[in-house]
Amino acid sequence: MERILLVGATGFIGQALVQKLAGPERELVLLTRRPEDARLRGAWPRGVRLLGWDGRSPGPWLQELDGARALVNLAGHRIAAFRWTGAHRRRVRESRLRTTELLLEAMARVTRPPEVFLSASAVGYYGDRGEEQLTEASPSGTGFLAELARQWEDQAREAERLGVRVLLARIGVVLDRAGGLLRQLLPLYRLGLGGRLGSGRQWMAWIHRQDVARALAFLLERPDASGPWNVVSPHPVRQACFARELARLLRRPTWGHLPAWMLRWLLGSKQAQELLLASTRALPARLQAAGFRFRYPDLPSALRAAMGEAP
Repeated sequence: MERILLVGATGFIGQALVQKLAGPERELVLLTRRPEDARLRGAWPRGVRLLGWDGRSPGPWLQELDGARALVNLAGHRIAAFRWTGAHRRRVRESRLRTTELLLEAMARVTRPPEVFLSASAVGYYGDRGEEQLTEASPSGTGFLAELARQWEDQAREAERLGVRVLLARIGVVLDRAGGLLRQLLPLYRLGLGGRLGSGRQWMAWIHRQDVARALAFLLERPDASGPWNVVSPHPVRQACFARELARLLRRPTWGHLPAWMLRWLLGSKQAQELLLASTRALPARLQAAGFRFRYPDLPSALRAAMGEAP
């Protein structure tokens, strides 16, 4: 029976991935700082074990890593925050780079490192690129998020020195009412306060949570998969279109409009506009070429499913 270790698997994306990977043919070992809390919060499938770790130093979990087929890292302090303070940016950065550094150290210490290391990244790698269509071959951009994603990916690639195949999942905005951006927006939209941000013309690379889990599982199963993969829908939309579609689904107006200067003031820094005003027209070129089929390729079907109105 193969064994897969997952870090950050008790989070929003991780829980969906665990459900997708679970099966009689494999054992899933989830590393979490609070295993008892995680056991109480989730209805984990058979074959899932939760182990404690502190996220700072190797521990008994090293024996689980030795001989595992894959290591998946989805850990990282959430990027979205009401105020983008210096302290918040440091937490976002350190949570990603320090965790990856620890996992690299662990892989170097075991006798049989994993065959593949799947490390989460983000389409923020591309920065604010206007109308440009972005594939995995596009260079990285500028700004805090682009620099962080570039450092994160460069660090993850160090596992290749150990003979480990590295997968870099550049994930877009993940849609599901259970968490992420949609959960934050729903209260506003239900009050009729949703609307465009800035000009609303910026491109938004999005994906349904179930398609994220399916895509990551798809990549883990491919022995020839390596390097960066855009984990996004094939149909990015402008932010104003997203606002209209969500409001239409909720039967609410879209009178709200937050100009760019107000967003910068509310969030506390100019860098905050990278979250909400950057235009990222990323496309899943490699996933489509590899034959991956999206369950929710278009925004209307994805939003209906995210809201529980479609299978």
